[in-house]
Amino acid sequence: MRIASVIAEFNPLHNAHKYILEKTKESGHDITAVILGGNFMQRGEFSVLDCYDRAEAAVKCGADIVLLLPYVYSAQTAEVFAWGAAGIAEGIGTDTLFFGSEDDSLLFYDTARLLSEEPEEFRTILRDGLSSGLSFAASRENAVREILGESGAKCLMGANNILSTEYTKAIIRMNSQMKTKSVKRIPSLSATKIRQMLSSGKMDSVKEYVPEESFEMIKNGELHFSEDNKDLLFYGLLLKGEECLCRVAEVESGLERRMYAGRYSLAESLKAYEDKVSAKRYTRSRIRRILYNNVMGYTKEDLTKARSHMPKSALVLAVNSKGRDLIKAVNGKGDFRIISNLSKEYDSIGDDRWIYDMEIRAYEMYHRKDGRSLMKEHCRVLG
Repeated sequence: MRIASVIAEFNPLHNAHKYILEKTKESGHDITAVILGGNFMQRGEFSVLDCYDRAEAAVKCGADIVLLLPYVYSAQTAEVFAWGAAGIAEGIGTDTLFFGSEDDSLLFYDTARLLSEEPEEFRTILRDGLSSGLSFAASRENAVREILGESGAKCLMGANNILSTEYTKAIIRMNSQMKTKSVKRIPSLSATKIRQMLSSGKMDSVKEYVPEESFEMIKNGELHFSEDNKDLLFYGLLLKGEECLCRVAEVESGLERRMYAGRYSLAESLKAYEDKVSAKRYTRSRIRRILYNNVMGYTKEDLTKARSHMPKSALVLAVNSKGRDLIKAVNGKGDFRIISNLSKEYDSIGDDRWIYDMEIRAYEMYHRKDGRSLMKEHCRVLG
């Protein structure tokens, strides 16, 4: 059984995403698996649709099985997101990892190798950039440019290229035999623009930019927008205070004071808070991740653990008959387990329990208005 995997957020699933699924299916593998970010996105945002809805759309658009990438990975830095997702891909026995990128001719492997090894020349240039006040991302990009040239630096330009590099780096780091295949994205309205249209009530205008299968889920689903969470995030800052912020993942010395001092602008809007607190060194995505991690109680110790912990299980969100064959094959050998019912299998997840304890909290925070619980959800079986 040859397995092709795609790592995605599908927030929401649009035409360019379906194209990547189609190219993956054309590769001749027996199974197409998707490892899908949960209800909290890598850039520190709520997903517009629940993960089960997005997973159902993915199966209807060509995936055979969709597995959850939990909060401890999905809502963190690109490096941690990629490590968790590649770890799940490795666990299910993926032969080839497919990913969408802005340019499929870039030096992803060379750049990933450089970032993995971090030679002295690279570290020196990186330190100089940080000392000059540049963000970590900008400093790293400059270091790669000086050593590998523009083709290397472009691997760190654009969200998809950055994640493509991080996937490759994770595979190198875990000494995996998994192959990679970059698929150049087709021109399409971005997921960000689509979410903005949905937030403005322009449902019908979205239809031409998303597959029919995805539009049905959007039209009939409960839509969520990050701006709706400003009160939750504000009270998280107010009640936990500056001292608690010091322990939250991604907070460095001095940032906690900046974030706490700007708290009342968050009562106005999330954008107003970002405008006040973000800077070259502190990107908007990072600020948003910290706000959610503060409410979730996701600490620096949790982040350190996630950076090295290889997932030993994955929760299935949606599946078809071919995907069910994969579940049987994976669960019949080795230590990795695909979980079909978290409530029934919770006591058997061992070293991954801390992951699902946090995921249960994250799911209930996302669904705090309708009271849904991850422990009562079931994977969606489609054909």
